[in-house]
Amino acid sequence: MLTKDQVLNERYRIQAVLGQGSIGTLYKARDERSQRDCAIREKLQKSGEAPKDFIPETGTLINLDHPHLGHVTDYFTIPNQGQYLVMDFVDGIDLGAVLTKSRGPLPVEQSVTWIRQVCDALIYMHSQNPPLIHGDIKPSNIRITPQGNAVLVDFGLKRFFNDDTKNIAGMRRVTQHFAAPELYGTSDPDSRSDIYSLGVTLFCMLTYRVPPISVDILAGNAKASPPAKTINPSIPDSVNSALHRAMQLRRSGRQKTLAEFKSALTAEEKTVPQAEPVHPSAVTRQPVISEERLILSNGMEFVRVPAGKFLMGSTKVNDLAQDNERPQHKVDIQYDYWMGRQLVTNEMYESYVRANGLKHPVEKWEEKKDHPVVYVKWQDAMAYCKWLNQILNSEIKNLNLEIRLPTEAEWEKAARGTDGREYPWGNEFDENKCNASEAGKGNTTPVGKFSPDGDSPYGCADMIGNVREWTHSLKKDYPYDAGDGREDEEAPGRRVFRGGSYIGSGQGSRCAFRSGFGLEFAGNGLGFRVAVAAKLP
Repeated sequence: MLTKDQVLNERYRIQAVLGQGSIGTLYKARDERSQRDCAIREKLQKSGEAPKDFIPETGTLINLDHPHLGHVTDYFTIPNQGQYLVMDFVDGIDLGAVLTKSRGPLPVEQSVTWIRQVCDALIYMHSQNPPLIHGDIKPSNIRITPQGNAVLVDFGLKRFFNDDTKNIAGMRRVTQHFAAPELYGTSDPDSRSDIYSLGVTLFCMLTYRVPPISVDILAGNAKASPPAKTINPSIPDSVNSALHRAMQLRRSGRQKTLAEFKSALTAEEKTVPQAEPVHPSAVTRQPVISEERLILSNGMEFVRVPAGKFLMGSTKVNDLAQDNERPQHKVDIQYDYWMGRQLVTNEMYESYVRANGLKHPVEKWEEKKDHPVVYVKWQDAMAYCKWLNQILNSEIKNLNLEIRLPTEAEWEKAARGTDGREYPWGNEFDENKCNASEAGKGNTTPVGKFSPDGDSPYGCADMIGNVREWTHSLKKDYPYDAGDGREDEEAPGRRVFRGGSYIGSGQGSRCAFRSGFGLEFAGNGLGFRVAVAAKLP
């Protein structure tokens, strides 16, 4: 076993043992080159065993990049000692420890949210060419981060360590109770093998029971578990049915893909009718919260933007791009957040001004109640967010979340996704998908008029066109760094606005465009949308 402060490969300094399993020991280490913590999985070479190389697919792990998947950064072999796989250290607690602390079933909504996040990671793995099968899904291989997100780790390392070792019964080494029957034989695993293991994991979360070993059930030495709903009546029928199918012993009886399993886990949602926004004290409807969307009881709808990296800015200055959009760089937003699907409308803003005895900034706003509110100063937009937090705090009860203006990084990721596209829908301007000055509409339009064709990859409407949008950020040079003071609410200076407008030169009708206004500015082409996100330091 490696010892504290021992250095591997002239780079990785061992800090502590994180755990031991059938494939070897897991260590926490410090990468002295990047000055970042990492996790190292060690598989020791047995006495007399010929040294083995990693299989070719191992190198593809380094290229994987998904917010709910641990990132492999390096792998190497030390002759006469062992094989080593280096991964980012995922802070948090593993799901097995969460279950142990709970001493009972976990909440259905939270459990399904975490499992659907793991589904996203597996869908991404299975979409690789060739598909990458995890092969060892269990609670201890799912980490829950301090931000409350699930991250899948330990990528079926038996396979990637070229480990074909079998036990005394002639079967592959597997994690009992979580392994599908085919993993005990000579058949190759496929995506349905991961579905079985993930189904068992969710079964444990919702029932606080571990089902019998799959091959024992097949051999008649154990009875299959009863339906999850008979153990925990709070489980929705849709989730119960999805689990029953996922845990079929014959893989032909399971869902064909992880996407199908994920979709089947979506419990029936009660829809919230659209109605006139009301004062928080008068709220009577219930919010809708799911993996992909959040609807507050006043009807405001938000779409989830997952944690992870994206391309921010432009690569070069051209006829449209400006120097302040360079350099293009990767920004890692390390938390999920929910972006307002639409701009704040005149009607939405009216509830705020009425409750606070203010005057609506738009004359005859009733004639354009579904248009974006304009003539709003930055401070007024911030005050509106703080007022809305009365609803959020009463409904979500998450002390780390707040309604606020999005940072410009949050805004740009929500607008363009992760591929660096010029416009929310792609790389070519389309006048039929927005109300930007180039399209010549001549005035604001109802929010969402160009949905869904003009929506961003996450489903946000009007991210370019209609009106420019205030953000939380001070206008500073790139690269973007949320910790350099640009997100200080009290700091003086110009605040960034994003998006295009129905008026102007058209230069701003791109996802990367950025400029700024003073705090006292208010104009007929400037509005805002709000986000539900982590509180800024």
